[in-house]
Amino acid sequence: MPRRMRAYAALAEEKYKKPVYPVLINILEPSTPTEIVNCYESEFLNLRAYQDYRVINLWEIEAQTVFQQPLPSLLPFVPILKGGGEEATVRQALQLLREDEQLLELENLLAFFATFVLKTEIVQQIMRWDMAVLQQSPWYQQILQEGVVFNN
Repeated sequence: MPRRMRAYAALAEEKYKKPVYPVLINILEPSTPTEIVNCYESEFLNLRAYQDYRVINLWEIEAQTVFQQPLPSLLPFVPILKGGGEEATVRQALQLLREDEQLLELENLLAFFATFVLKTEIVQQIMRWDMAVLQQSPWYQQILQEGVVFNN
């Protein structure tokens, strides 16, 4: 990923003729201890490439921050934020999503992330959500295909 970060930053700088502030957002905490670097360094034939970038680990962000700021675009991620895995917190995020017509489409994403921290039955109860809805989504089909490709 660090190499790609440098490439994307360089392409954006070239295309838009503007400075770029690269940010890497990690959504889920790794299951095994993993070093998360915040720069890319490379040297070849005495030529050096270096790119700093900001790292944001969602699991380190307090879930309550999303409600206090408010940060509606982070509502679907509440279940995987720090302290966001409680049923009441997920319900609060769902309520706020449903109050804004522009955010209604993010309900399935909230349900998806809630399954990482709550039992599926609880998520179904909270969301009035059926797995069949998710299975019909193009996003689910893409994940499924990539999983099949990755496992082969």
